[in-house]
Amino acid sequence: MRPKLYMSEICPSARAVVLTAKVLELTLELKEVQPCKLNQQHAIPTLEDSGYVIWDSHAIIAFLVGKYGKDDSLYPRDNPRRSVIDQRLRFDSGVVSFITKTILNPILYEDNEKTITDIYTVVEHFFDDNNCWIAGDDISIADLSLIPSITSLDVVVPIDEKQFPKLARWVKKAESMPFYEANKKGLCFVLGTLHPHWPPKARAPFVLRKSELDKKRILFFETTRIERRDPPGSFQSHSSVEQVPQIGTGPEDGFDSSTAPEGLLQIFMKAPHLDRSVPSTLIPQSNRFNRFRFDFHSLEDTHCGALLWSIQLVYGFAPSGLVVTFAMAPRVYVTIVSPSVRATLLTTHALGINIEMEEIDLSNKEQFKPSFLKLNPQHTVPTLEDDDDFVVWDSHVINGYLVDKYGGIDDSLYPTDMNERAKVNQKLHFDTELALLSSRILKSILHGGKKSAPQEQVDEIVERYDFLEKFLSVNSHVALGHLTIADFSVIATVSTIDLIVPVDLKKYPKIAAWMKKMQALPYYAANKNGLDKIRGQIAAALEG
Repeated sequence: MRPKLYMSEICPSARAVVLTAKVLELTLELKEVQPCKLNQQHAIPTLEDSGYVIWDSHAIIAFLVGKYGKDDSLYPRDNPRRSVIDQRLRFDSGVVSFITKTILNPILYEDNEKTITDIYTVVEHFFDDNNCWIAGDDISIADLSLIPSITSLDVVVPIDEKQFPKLARWVKKAESMPFYEANKKGLCFVLGTLHPHWPPKARAPFVLRKSELDKKRILFFETTRIERRDPPGSFQSHSSVEQVPQIGTGPEDGFDSSTAPEGLLQIFMKAPHLDRSVPSTLIPQSNRFNRFRFDFHSLEDTHCGALLWSIQLVYGFAPSGLVVTFAMAPRVYVTIVSPSVRATLLTTHALGINIEMEEIDLSNKEQFKPSFLKLNPQHTVPTLEDDDDFVVWDSHVINGYLVDKYGGIDDSLYPTDMNERAKVNQKLHFDTELALLSSRILKSILHGGKKSAPQEQVDEIVERYDFLEKFLSVNSHVALGHLTIADFSVIATVSTIDLIVPVDLKKYPKIAAWMKKMQALPYYAANKNGLDKIRGQIAAALEG
């Protein structure tokens, strides 16, 4: 039986799923129906496949590739490559899709041209001189997810090929692909809805004007040329960061923990029945990879000897030779009041990972420092810097990456099972939307001088509480019947917006029980510390 996709062709996220199916040569049964009974969030697109139901386009396309892909090229299993694709997907769900919906909504932002241009600027920085696709040399589901969103925004603010040459090249390349037809029909519907006389004679930047026609707020386009703007300074490229000194010990010198810089020692053991890394906070390390070979019996360091003896007791063998890797402890750039940062800290504590935290003072605009922009052109926290100068941002992606890399054989926080991971991804995207709605309210109070949230925004949060209560009526935790990284993200967000829009514990008994369960975690302080700080900031803002 063919998988059923409940969708609307005007919806960019639905078109992303159809594009993916085309690339996979998978035939879907398309239904232009709102799947309320199947989907607790009553959102589209929703996929039904042999009784299994999943929604959110990003979760759907990852599921389809995992189940129907002839290979993993669209969504590689290789952790660093997959993490880059995941980050691009989160950028689509957390920024591009959200802004696309807002701008194509009846009520427009006043400065939508700048908002879209800022998105183009970030996406332009995703490309280097070599890669022609969003996340590398090969097409991936990140491209299939962003193509419908970016081409829909291109309807509103055409991409300036001089200002964004790499983005324009990417769009043209996508348009030349055989599967692009799956995007064109819905895109043409967008064009026809926005303006019956599209396209204009000249393809040039234009301004938008709102007009009441047929008692509906719809867009009216006027092709008035405007001067091209330079990219915002926050996204400009800068010189490379300073190099961290390398440790000078050679393979023949052994390892002296008293002289090595602080950090984390990882011991990689090779055995017929085992291939994993064992992190230890007992042993210092350098800030860059340096590999040394030791004979097990010649190690003099007492801490290292004790650790290896423990390994022998636990795993039942004594390695005669092994590779000792001095790897940088993951560095996480944080602002602890941020819910997304707190979600990542919960993850690192759950995994027992020793991390190096670097505080970014957003109030002093430290996120715009050249050294940080070099790492993350989106200038967001948290941002993770790991081995081999690998950098990724967005807490949902970071948390999944950390579990995949450091979780060992226990994958319960982010299951490798295809169906279970799709459910976790789905709830992570739910958190993305909840976090955006919450952030809008918090910013208006902390930085906008507001004393309360508009009722319309409160209602949006309450609707998400309704959804969450339904999720928890099915499982003991947000995504599955056990703790996952989705719980870390949602508890950080809910506990924060609860300060402004309180959770009605009588109305939502499942949420209340779940919150108590999360608060009982031995490492919950990773969320509470930042939560207490922002509670004080909110109180001060409301009193001021």
